[in-house]
Amino acid sequence: MKYSFIAQNKKAWPIDVMCQLLGVTRSGFYNYLKCNKPPDPLHVEMLDWVKKLAESSHYTYGSRRMKKH
Repeated sequence: MKYSFIAQNKKAWPIDVMCQLLGVTRSGFYNYLKCNKPPDPLHVEMLDWVKKLAESSHYTYGSRRMKKH
């Protein structure tokens, strides 16, 4: 909850001041931002393709064979 407040108000107030007032570390806040990013749609699409190919080959294809396919 503290991290989301800081993220919402980071343009209005300095991050280091808000972290100090709320009693959290800046590194903790930046870790929160890094971990809460939405997934990249291209990466999700690629993972879905790999999963479908693996299932259709009954998990016998390796990475080299998947690249050729």
